[in-house]
Amino acid sequence: PNPLCEGATLNLAANVAGLLYTWSGPNGFVSHAQDTSILNVNETQHQGIYTLIVTNPNTGCSSLAGSTPFVDVIPTPEPPSISSNSPLCEGEDLILTASVVTGSTLYTWYGPTGAIIGTSATPTFTVPAITVSQAGNYSVTVTVGGGCVSQKATTTVVVKPKPASPTIDPVSPVCERGTITFCGHTPVTGAVYNWTGPNGFESNANCITLTNVTAANAGWYFASITVDGCISNKDSVLVTVNPAPTVDTVFSNSPLCEHQTLLLTVVVPA
Repeated sequence: PNPLCEGATLNLAANVAGLLYTWSGPNGFVSHAQDTSILNVNETQHQGIYTLIVTNPNTGCSSLAGSTPFVDVIPTPEPPSISSNSPLCEGEDLILTASVVTGSTLYTWYGPTGAIIGTSATPTFTVPAITVSQAGNYSVTVTVGGGCVSQKATTTVVVKPKPASPTIDPVSPVCERGTITFCGHTPVTGAVYNWTGPNGFESNANCITLTNVTAANAGWYFASITVDGCISNKDSVLVTVNPAPTVDTVFSNSPLCEHQTLLLTVVVPA
């Protein structure tokens, strides 16, 4: 093959048998084998034209020199730099980014086990919904024209576990203008609570107390926790606010004389 990648083997072969062979090439290369190989070629020592003269051992007559095409040795491309959006929380997408290499045709990506996890024509690669077990060293090589592959560049990816969601005790209905308290529970030390609820309700407290409640406070309240920057799934609790009964009108038999009986009548809406 031509061109050759740096580090490859250059094989030279004569198509005539039974003669004497004189190969010559760059940097004083000489060989007398019919077929010869040059291991681990590099641009400085082995790039150029190779010639072959064959001699008939019976007559001593030699041929004109035959020559190969110019043997082009492509230097091994420098490995790209590699980075990622690590550290990540479990369930997030890992985004690997390599530097742009001029003449690149393919980026090959390797996971923590050393196996290929994918290829791309562009210097980015995504591992969706990463897990803790996928943490470790990720690498990339770049292939340039001629199929020459760089050494690996490596980065370490840290994946933090997703905390377990908190639990919330169910709550009994509360009457309008009453008070209700509900709490989240988690065994994780240092967890920060994230509450959301009706009408834009937000809080970071462990326990929530609602006073003088109205129908606007009724609905679902959701809680998650944040630990080391990672957010758990949510638990929820339903708050029911029962309307207080209303009195429409109160009548009496006023005015009265002293010692008479006061009669009060309440009219309650149907």
